[in-house]
Amino acid sequence: MASSTVAELVRRYDPSLPLEDASTPPAAWYTDPRIAELERRTVFARTWQFAARLDQLGSPGHYVTCEIAGEPILLVRGDDHVLRGFFNVCRHHAAAVMTEAQGCAKNLRCPYHGWTYTLEGQLRSAPEMQAAQDFRIEDVRLPPLRVHEWQGLVFMALDERVPPFEQVYAGIVERIAPIDLASMRYLRRDSYDINCNWKVY
Repeated sequence: MASSTVAELVRRYDPSLPLEDASTPPAAWYTDPRIAELERRTVFARTWQFAARLDQLGSPGHYVTCEIAGEPILLVRGDDHVLRGFFNVCRHHAAAVMTEAQGCAKNLRCPYHGWTYTLEGQLRSAPEMQAAQDFRIEDVRLPPLRVHEWQGLVFMALDERVPPFEQVYAGIVERIAPIDLASMRYLRRDSYDINCNWKVY
């Protein structure tokens, strides 16, 4: 028997059924890598995603790295105290600029060829590029991403077409008020490998 297409797997679940006739999504939704890829492109890459706790990024130079929808991400507090998000990809040969999960740095330096960026994402030093024709340091910076601080949490959007955070989460503050998220503090990050699609993210 031929394997089902992604479209067929998606159609196996009908969210419009009344509760008495409803069933859970097919098991393939949790294990098929094609479904994981579909979710990466259509859900995780097109919505606001949690990236870090705000108290991890309290002072200039504090940074956090993570992955969102399979993309390497860097959050950093600039010398101007502004929190910024970037793709954690050097503009030279696409190596990760910052390789630790979190830390504090005076600048952002790619370990591959030593390209160095300011905390605001502007290229400051590019070794051995002085003689490169039409290369201007001031024209190079890390690709920026949208960042939103909320209730002590930091969210990011990879797609510029994602609606504003306040629009997407309108009314949620009142619903979760008893939890008091803003009073919580970051302790540590634990990672688990689980044998299902969710481990990709």
